[in-house]
Amino acid sequence: MTTTKTTIELDIRFNTAFRISQGYGQGEVDDVIDEENPLPATSLKGVMRDAARMVLPGKRQGDKYVDHHLVDAVFGKRGSDSSPWNFSDGKLDHTDDPRERIRVRSRVAIDEQRRARAGALLFAEELHADRATATISLTQPLPPEELDTHVALLHVAARLVDGIGADRRRGLGWVSITTDADDIEAMVDRIERARNGQAGNEQVRSES
Repeated sequence: MTTTKTTIELDIRFNTAFRISQGYGQGEVDDVIDEENPLPATSLKGVMRDAARMVLPGKRQGDKYVDHHLVDAVFGKRGSDSSPWNFSDGKLDHTDDPRERIRVRSRVAIDEQRRARAGALLFAEELHADRATATISLTQPLPPEELDTHVALLHVAARLVDGIGADRRRGLGWVSITTDADDIEAMVDRIERARNGQAGNEQVRSES
């Protein structure tokens, strides 16, 4: 009998520099990076949730978008801490000081008519890294069938992520993520069945 792992290891390879800003400036720089935690768990979880929504799309109810219930089950309902999984911050695989890898780039802010705004020249930090790792860990027990589906969705979502942070359309934050999955094809098949309503009892369980 195979026991499903309750931890998932992510190996993140950076194809370009990235920026996850703190939302404020410092000195002459308009947008700065958190030097102590440049790759926070919230950002990793957010892009993985977006990837999960690609394979398990939700539905629109009036003017509100409702996630697929498996996406909510794995990542938690938005605005809550209901996820049974803990996402770690990303740990850069470098021995040097992260500040040595930070560069400042200038960019131009564009308005709705795609014209340069007044005071449009901005300066923002970006971090040049090669690799990082992160861990996703189960924090509460799940029934075996449900656990298998959660794990499958996490592995598949992680591998679909191709960008993180700001200005991805401008070439920043392009990444490739691999995981320690033993059989990713079987996991993809499981998520396909989940999308078609065929993957275990969690598919028919009503939300409470």
